[in-house]
Amino acid sequence: MPVQAIVVVLTVLVLLVVIYAVRTLRHDRLSSQQSPRHEAAGEAGLNEMEQACLKSLTAVVGNDYRIICKVSVADLVAANIPQQHKGAIADFVLYDDSGEHAVAAIWLQQPGNKQQAEQRRLVENSGIRVFQLQRKTSYSIMEIRNLLEPLLKKPPPSPDELVATISMEALHLCQRCQSRMHIRRAASGPQKGTLFWVCEKYPACRQLELYIE
Repeated sequence: MPVQAIVVVLTVLVLLVVIYAVRTLRHDRLSSQQSPRHEAAGEAGLNEMEQACLKSLTAVVGNDYRIICKVSVADLVAANIPQQHKGAIADFVLYDDSGEHAVAAIWLQQPGNKQQAEQRRLVENSGIRVFQLQRKTSYSIMEIRNLLEPLLKKPPPSPDELVATISMEALHLCQRCQSRMHIRRAASGPQKGTLFWVCEKYPACRQLELYIE
C-alpha cells in the first residue's frame, strides 16, 4: 500500500477516535449536570387533566424554565419533614436553567385537603414559590400566564395566545375509532349526574367511558 494511502487511513482513524471521545465527554458532562432526583414521570404518566395543564404550562414557561412533573416534596424541602408528608408530591415544579434550583411548585388543588395545604406550606418555607390551580378539564394559557406573571421572562402573549385554551378533551381519544371524546353528564337514569366520556361520533360509535378525575 502506498505511503500516502496509509497516511490518509491513519488520519481518518485518528479523527474518528477524536470525534468519539468528544461525544463521550459531552454526554458524560450533560449526565452529570442532571440530578437523578429530578427525574420524574413524563407526560405518559399523567392523566388527561394533568396533560392539559402541562401543555398550557409549557406554552407559557417552556422557554424560561424546565418543567418536572410529580416531584417529591421531600426533595424540595431542605429540612426534615413529618413522616406523613414524605410520600407527598408536587404536581409540577419549575427549575432554573441548571436544572438544580427549584423556583416554583404548582399544585392542582384538592379542596379541603388539609395535608396538601401543609405540604405547600413546607415547600414555601423552603424559599420556593408555591402556586395553586383548580383541577378542571381545560386550562387557558392566559390564566396560567396571569398566575405565574412574577416568574415570567418572555414578552406579553400574542392575541392568539390570549384566547388559547388547552383542554383534556383534545387529548382523550376513543379506543374504538380514535375520534375525540367529550365529557357529558348523564341527565337521567340510575347514573344521573355521573360524568362520562362520549365519542363525538355518537350514535354511530357508542363508545362510553366513565370519567374519573
